[in-house]
Amino acid sequence: MSPDLRKTFVSKFAILPGGMMRGNHDAGREAAASTGSKREASPDEDRHGRDRAGGHSGKAEHRQARAMDRDLPGAVVVVSTEIATGTREDVAGPLAVGLLEQNRVHAGAPRHVSEDPDELRDALRDTLTSGARVIVTVGGTGIGPGDITPEVSTEFISVRMDGLTQQIRDVGLAKTPLSSLSRGIVGITERGRSGALIVNSPGSRGGVKDALGVMCPLLPHIFEQLDDQDHG
Repeated sequence: MSPDLRKTFVSKFAILPGGMMRGNHDAGREAAASTGSKREASPDEDRHGRDRAGGHSGKAEHRQARAMDRDLPGAVVVVSTEIATGTREDVAGPLAVGLLEQNRVHAGAPRHVSEDPDELRDALRDTLTSGARVIVTVGGTGIGPGDITPEVSTEFISVRMDGLTQQIRDVGLAKTPLSSLSRGIVGITERGRSGALIVNSPGSRGGVKDALGVMCPLLPHIFEQLDDQDHG
């Protein structure tokens, strides 16, 4: 066989184990089959490329990255007899106000109430009457005699959001086992544009950071669904 003819022959065929030959186009088909001509779905996607939590994965990633696109009225209510009577400085309430402000929720100065069900009830009623859509309570979530925040908040909540409550607790548990003692809840007062979000935060600065660290990135999605804006 001439050198030129041998070169052409070798370029068209591959040598298999045992001396057998096959065409390179067959080898190409096998390579494509072994590597897959399509991208494999990730563990978080089904075979159609949708994320398993709902919707298309690309759209979900876009929504996760979206910031708050409007201003909302808010309120911060600090539940502490010591702070309300001036015997202890409020360090967690202003932090909550600042974190909300960074996310376009305007709460104004924190309101201080004693660990009394009627005082807290009046404060929550006043904030709702004033039009607040995000209400953060600070303190009163433990198991002590004055820890009445969850019980009073429940009176105003029609839809509980227990998944968010657990997520806040999980964030705290990663730092201290004492987070398991918090009984704070999260929920909305009613569905629709008149509904408000109530978030119970522990009374410490760390507790406020944990609670609002979970809640603030989700505010655009919560109010998109609550107000039924482009939600499907």
